[in-house]
Amino acid sequence: MFSRFLNLAEQSLIAEDVQAFAGVDVKMDGGHEFAERRVACFYPRGAQYFEDTAPPFSMITIRPKNGRFAEKLSHRDVLGTLMGLNIDRSCIGDILFLNDALGSILVFVISEEIASLIIDGVDRMKHTSVVCEPAPVDLIVSYQPVFRVVKASVASLRLDALVAAAFSESRSKMTALFPAKRVFVNSRLTMRPDLLIKEGDIVSVRGFGRFRFTEVLGKSKKDRQMVRLQIYDN
Repeated sequence: MFSRFLNLAEQSLIAEDVQAFAGVDVKMDGGHEFAERRVACFYPRGAQYFEDTAPPFSMITIRPKNGRFAEKLSHRDVLGTLMGLNIDRSCIGDILFLNDALGSILVFVISEEIASLIIDGVDRMKHTSVVCEPAPVDLIVSYQPVFRVVKASVASLRLDALVAAAFSESRSKMTALFPAKRVFVNSRLTMRPDLLIKEGDIVSVRGFGRFRFTEVLGKSKKDRQMVRLQIYDN
C-alpha cells in the first residue's frame, strides 16, 4: 500500500511511529536519490522489499516552446500553475530544474491520471508557452542536483553550529528554529540543537533550504573544525 507524497514532517511522523503499525514495515521513495517529498510504501514486516517495486507515481517534463523568448520560471511558478488545476499538493512530488539546453523541468506526480490532467491542461506558465509530456524513465538516472559548496569554520559538529554556517546566520537565530519544528536530519524531525552530525547527513531547514555535510577538512589554528557543506540550489 502506498501513500501520496509526504512532506518532511509527515515522513518524520511515520518514521517515529512505524513500530505502532502491527506487522508492517515502511520504505520511503521519492523517485530519485535526493528527493525531499516521498511516498511511503507499507509492506508486511519481515518480508523482502524489492528494489524494483514500482511506486505509483509518474514523471512529466515541462519545457518552453521557444527557449529564446522564455521567462525564467521558479518553483513557485510551476507549483502554482499545477495547483491551479485543483490538484491537491499531496499529488505532486519534487519539482526539479534539469538545467539542460531546453530549460526542462521534471515533475513527479502521484498517478498517470494526474500526469494526463497536467499534459492536457497546461500550455502556459506566467507568460511563457510550454510543452508538457511524459518523461522518459531514464531521465532521472542522469539527474544531479546543483550544489553550492561552502567551506566553514565551526566550534563543533553540533547541528546548530552547522546550520548557522550553512545559511550564514547567527547561531542564536538558528537555534530558535528547533522548538518551532523546522529542522530535519535525513527526513526526520529533530528538536536537538546539540545533535552531532555525521558525514553524509542531509539537513533540511524550513524557510532556508537543504545542505549535505560532506566532510571534515581538518582543524584551524584556533582548534575549530573546518568543514565542507553542499548547499542545494535546486
